[in-house]
Amino acid sequence: AGIRAAEQARGESIDRQQARLYPQLAAAGPEAFGLWEAARRSREEGYLAEVRPLGQERDETDLAGGGYEQVALAAMHALLTDAPVQLILNVRNRGAVRALPPDAVVELPCEIDGRGARPLPVSSPDLHQLGLMAQLKDVERDTVRAATEGDRQAALRAFTLHPLIGSASVGRDLLAGYEKAFPALPELWR
Repeated sequence: AGIRAAEQARGESIDRQQARLYPQLAAAGPEAFGLWEAARRSREEGYLAEVRPLGQERDETDLAGGGYEQVALAAMHALLTDAPVQLILNVRNRGAVRALPPDAVVELPCEIDGRGARPLPVSSPDLHQLGLMAQLKDVERDTVRAATEGDRQAALRAFTLHPLIGSASVGRDLLAGYEKAFPALPELWR
């Protein structure tokens, strides 16, 4: 309900923010970092704002950790210096979630050092969680197949089976909307 009631979607908000930011950065000279940091902070503060209780702000320690760039820098530091760090990363499953395929990408706590990233042991998901995870993994695979192989049926299946959609008619309408918005798309289907 919060997302539906929002004035604009998160992507629209970020798009507008970035469209204003880049010209400002180009003209900012030595003030560029300050502008970038203010925009990053604003972006982080707004993350999931539409679903938080009215007036609730993100925790300061959460904001201080930085965004994805800080995770990337911490991972690079651990890889290059062999100084271990624990981060939540998207990695190959490799048995961390036993019921999912080893090559499925999962987001898990990992230890990273000079040898790479290794998922840490996690509790087994309950059946409901596992069902949703398996369903999303299948949707992801269909999405990749649609994009890399031009498989329209895989695209339709991905839309239809996504847990937030779960409807063949809505899936067809969404795919038709993408095909209308991107006229070259139907030419790619095999």
